[in-house]
Amino acid sequence: MTSTIAPDLSQHRLREAVFGNNADILLTLERDGRAHLRDLARGKILQLDSRLGIDHAEFSPDSTRVLTRSREGPGSPSCNLHLWASDTAEKVAEICLPDSEIPPYARFSSDGAWIETTTTSGAQIWDGRSGQHVADFPGPNSYIGDSNSLWVAIAKSGNSVPVWEAPTGKWARELKAYARADVTSSRVDSRFSPDGSLPMTLGEPIRVWHSATGTLLAEFDGSNATFSPDSRMVASLNIARNDTVAHIRDARSGRSLAEAQHARGVVQALAFSPDGKWLVTLSDNAVGIWEANSGRSLRWVISPSKVLSVRIAPDAKWLVLNVWEPDGSDSVQLYPWERFAPTDDLVAWASTFVVRKIRSDELYRYGISQ
Repeated sequence: MTSTIAPDLSQHRLREAVFGNNADILLTLERDGRAHLRDLARGKILQLDSRLGIDHAEFSPDSTRVLTRSREGPGSPSCNLHLWASDTAEKVAEICLPDSEIPPYARFSSDGAWIETTTTSGAQIWDGRSGQHVADFPGPNSYIGDSNSLWVAIAKSGNSVPVWEAPTGKWARELKAYARADVTSSRVDSRFSPDGSLPMTLGEPIRVWHSATGTLLAEFDGSNATFSPDSRMVASLNIARNDTVAHIRDARSGRSLAEAQHARGVVQALAFSPDGKWLVTLSDNAVGIWEANSGRSLRWVISPSKVLSVRIAPDAKWLVLNVWEPDGSDSVQLYPWERFAPTDDLVAWASTFVVRKIRSDELYRYGISQ
């Protein structure tokens, strides 16, 4: 790992900052609706069409495309979703919804095969490269919980999650999200593992299923959970019980593997690093970094502002925080690797610049494992 320098974004009022799978490419969205692709290694900046008033932007999983949503600008008022080539910032497709609706929700599927949208009449999927319409999933107050090239899971009110075949729009099965039949929710959410083999319903309890057969594989307590990038582990939290522990489990059995004891408050959000090596937890303004396999505490980062979300960029070069500022606005903070990397990693990196080995008494003094 080499030293990194955070780009000077202080003069920009950022709504969002997203890294592609190359941590040198940054997609930024400003509050005035301008979006830029920034090549941090070469200092190159590409601007997407500034006339569109963009209010949402994200990379496709392979970072070759950018999806944006706008609320104003030229063209038909119903064509508010646009696809762009991330290497040139050229528009390659637009998606036009019926009835001139601006979708409150639009994103890439977990594997980039589709673009998911929701309108008042139901949910839709579109081809993730051409923007062509693929299938509709009618039903008011429903949206796509998650999807991949094979399956679509619909989030709606009730007790279960309906799963559909993605290419055909054909119903496949229902996944019961709540153990008690009399318990319902206004929105039953779900997500697929990165490899697409395991849908997870976020009910009571959290349940993991086999996608092809609908067989229940595991269940455990929690209010939210996320898969590791290799789909082997699940990390869960329980805000409803004011839980200060993040639980790391085997995804297929639910067996406990480790616990991250977040002593600085209730765990409000969590995420794995892109390589699955670390788990990141969030509590108000405190961000904890943990060894995912063991739950060992590695580092703490304290933000001066309340943190809304946290993630680690590819190659672990950047820690990205969305924060709530004292003036009531939200903004983005970027921390370079040296500001959040575990102490052992920092020592290994620093040792490449020193002319002597670190003494045993210095290791003891700074609590560094040998």
